[in-house]
Amino acid sequence: MHHLIYRSKGGSDHPSNLELIHTTCHRQVHAGDRKHDTHRQPQASLSRMRG
Repeated sequence: MHHLIYRSKGGSDHPSNLELIHTTCHRQVHAGDRKHDTHRQPQASLSRMRG
């Protein structure tokens, strides 16, 4: 589970701030190897999945 706005930056655990992301991709995002907003396929957010 990935926080769109990091908790350290004031983001919440609310479903609208969460998205499912592959474990390896998640590590790359946080390691700075991938930019969060580019170079990846759009992911379904948890709030959209819950309807």
